[in-house]
Amino acid sequence: PQNAREGYRLVFREGQVRDYPLEIRHRAGRITPVLYNATVYRDNAGNVSGVFAAARDITKLKQAEIEREQFYKFFLASSDIMVIADPNGAFLKTNPACTEVLGYSQDELITKPFIEFIHPDDRQPTLEEMARQQQLGYTMAFENRYLCKDGSVRWLSWQAVYNRDENQTYATGRDITLNKHQEEALRKSEREFRLLAEAMPQIVWICDPAGKNIYFNQQWMGYTGLTLEESLGHGWNKPFHPDDQQMAWGAWQNAINNLAEYSLECRLRRADGVYKWWLVRGVPVQDDQGAVIKWFGTCTDIDEFKNAELERLSLEKQLLHAQKLESLGILAGGIAHDFNNILMAILGNAELARMKLAPESPLVPNLQQIEQAAMRAADLAKQMLAYSGKGKFIISKLNLNHIIEEMKSMLEVSISRKAILKLNLAPDLPSVEADSSQIQQIIMNLVINASEAIGAGCGFITIRTGSMECAASYLAQLAVNENMAAGNYVFLEITDTGSGMSKETQSRIFDPFFTTKFTGRGLGMAAVHGIIRGHRGGICIYSELGKGTSFKVLLPAIETAVGLIDTRSSDETLHGNGAVLLVDDEEVVLNISAEMLKELGFSVIVAKDGVEALELYKSGVAISCVILDLTMPRMDGEQCFRELRQLDPAIKIIMSSGYNEQEIAEKFENLGVNHFIQKPYNFSELKAALKSVLYPL
Repeated sequence: PQNAREGYRLVFREGQVRDYPLEIRHRAGRITPVLYNATVYRDNAGNVSGVFAAARDITKLKQAEIEREQFYKFFLASSDIMVIADPNGAFLKTNPACTEVLGYSQDELITKPFIEFIHPDDRQPTLEEMARQQQLGYTMAFENRYLCKDGSVRWLSWQAVYNRDENQTYATGRDITLNKHQEEALRKSEREFRLLAEAMPQIVWICDPAGKNIYFNQQWMGYTGLTLEESLGHGWNKPFHPDDQQMAWGAWQNAINNLAEYSLECRLRRADGVYKWWLVRGVPVQDDQGAVIKWFGTCTDIDEFKNAELERLSLEKQLLHAQKLESLGILAGGIAHDFNNILMAILGNAELARMKLAPESPLVPNLQQIEQAAMRAADLAKQMLAYSGKGKFIISKLNLNHIIEEMKSMLEVSISRKAILKLNLAPDLPSVEADSSQIQQIIMNLVINASEAIGAGCGFITIRTGSMECAASYLAQLAVNENMAAGNYVFLEITDTGSGMSKETQSRIFDPFFTTKFTGRGLGMAAVHGIIRGHRGGICIYSELGKGTSFKVLLPAIETAVGLIDTRSSDETLHGNGAVLLVDDEEVVLNISAEMLKELGFSVIVAKDGVEALELYKSGVAISCVILDLTMPRMDGEQCFRELRQLDPAIKIIMSSGYNEQEIAEKFENLGVNHFIQKPYNFSELKAALKSVLYPL
């Protein structure tokens, strides 16, 4: 190369050249950097006698020099602190970034060991950490605080390498003061959050994007009884009620799929095993790019509110049910009441016609069939009245065990041959105030239904009695629970091992005309319902499909019996005299009753309502007895009764109604009703009523 010529000239001029850099071009065109050494030999006359020359390849040295130049440029331009220190810890060289961060000039930095620039609290830990890491390997990494010239303190993160060959340490430092402040602010925020979370009455939870819990406050552990280790991870659903777990998981999947709020009402198990209602809510926490980094949530105790809401809904349901039954009861009672008035005309006329015929008359059988058909219709009306709670009750003090034992034989022949009847009757059973025939109807209906539920297969029907103290909360849950007060009740429970009932069937079982039988009127259970209501009792139903049914009838236990209106009939003849005031708004009842009274020897004065009856009585007509209907327009029987009593306290009054005797007894208690006769009544019943009032023994 051209620069070699200068080397030659230098050799000839100086006689010797050492380590002269040259570039040698190879025949292939490659150029190699070399260090040229040459010596010129001269003779005694000074003439050149020869030249000795050598060249050494310095490619690697040249590359190292280039790298050193590049490193130095990087050293000067780097935004990170770069320093070189000797074994004693003194800075040998620092870059401008070091001066900029710490505020010291390079001359100030290299006057004393680097340890003196470190915060006093970090000096010894820094030396110990450097010593420890030097023993472990070639590189070191640590953080410490430096004291700046202006008095401030800055956090630096160091990466250092100790070069054993040069016995020097090369280190780079990065200012992480802002990061440290942010970390400290975050730690402070987390400390404040934890203090706040622990102070909150709600349960507080945090989970990662996958649903793995990473935090619970103490309220969670205190309520569930779980340890923190048991709760973290995917154990968040352990305390959920089994019926709510699927719902909770579905709500969680919907929340994470749609980045929506997680919210549901569910039951959580308390440490003692009791489940309470909680409102569980959670919201996603997102970074600047919208990615979910965690979920934050709370659990709020809503048990009291939820139970109040459930109780309100239950009461509304009961109220609607009661209103429905009341409406249907009014309808059934009204139909039965009017039906009884029509039946009075049929029965009365048939009976009077039969009485006027000779026993051998061919018309007598026809009249008897009319009477029998009318009586069957009257029985149907009684069932409708029983459903409405206004059936004819003859109340007495009863022991349910005696009634069941008397009915046992009849029940056994009424059920399927494959059904076995079992009795489990409690000894020393308290008495109840009830109508014996109506209680028998309840038992018969329930036992026959139990037998039909068992069907063609084998099964058991168990009748059990006993007494129990019932709280208001228990009574409120009964299927029939009208006007029931907390106290002691006698129960009659009939259980079968039959097919059971669905929830839908249970909800409609007492509806009139609803039946699951192919040929049924649907009045049996409706009548049971009415009888129990009329006795101020209740009924509890438990049934599962395929597992049988249990009906528990509850009646108030009593110590003494109530007084009754005498309803005994008499077959003795009666020859009446005097006038009877007959008050009824139904013309057919007036007509047939008037004929019966005339047949008994009485004269009859009729009135179509209470107002007309009072006017007739005030007119001064001599009246021996008043037969007074209860339900009439303008002035009903109750008001008319009170007005008549004021006019004449000694007046003889027989109350008449299609409703039950017990209701009349309660309405006119201590007011002196002489007798009650329920429609439809026949000739014999009317005669017995008049005899007991006008001609008592």
